[in-house]
Amino acid sequence: MGTYQCSVVVVQYNPVWESIKRTLDSIIRQINCKFEIIVADDGSKENLREQLKEYFRNQKFEDYRLVMNETNGGTVKNVISGIKASTGKYVRAIATGDLLYAEDTLSKIVAFMDKHQAKEMFGRLAYYELKGEEMQMISKQVPFDLKPYVENNVSQIKEHLTLLGDNISGASYTWEGEYYLECLQRIEGSVIYLEDCVSLCTVYDGHQIHFMDEYVTWYEYGTGISTSKSRRWA
Repeated sequence: MGTYQCSVVVVQYNPVWESIKRTLDSIIRQINCKFEIIVADDGSKENLREQLKEYFRNQKFEDYRLVMNETNGGTVKNVISGIKASTGKYVRAIATGDLLYAEDTLSKIVAFMDKHQAKEMFGRLAYYELKGEEMQMISKQVPFDLKPYVENNVSQIKEHLTLLGDNISGASYTWEGEYYLECLQRIEGSVIYLEDCVSLCTVYDGHQIHFMDEYVTWYEYGTGISTSKSRRWA
């Protein structure tokens, strides 16, 4: 790893094309950062390889790779497949429908992680629901209590992550690529979908989980596993 400052891994499973396009548009417009895009598909029923190639061709964007897994293995395996195809120093996973918050989001994240020599960092999420063509904001915050991270109170962070279930959303964090892969491989086979819990590795390995007090992601509420209100996922 190291050719790019950041690899953005777009994870998808049976996605809606307009959602993919919105997500990719938010990545391609990033400025002041050398980045690549890895699209990791988790065995979707419809293979969108040719549509994705056409999209990148029309955008005149060549720094991408497509990882089209043949079978559905779950989020953890899918993210791992994307990281293995990446070469960036840092890895930022994002689901279709979610958007990078602003055009300088990646450059701010990279600068923050370089400054703090961070293994993992997270920022704020701006929750939204799509009503037709309009983005409607929702007032939410995850983790619910940010104080332990602001104060780097390790014992409280452990308590919040293990006992209180106040997890860090996977939509908000960025990792050092090699360390992210190592941590995900530890839980592979035990955790199938909720890769968010991998933050436990960071704190129990003795590394600080850094919090950047800025919005990093527009998070589409109600479409993912954790917010869909599906009885199956509950």
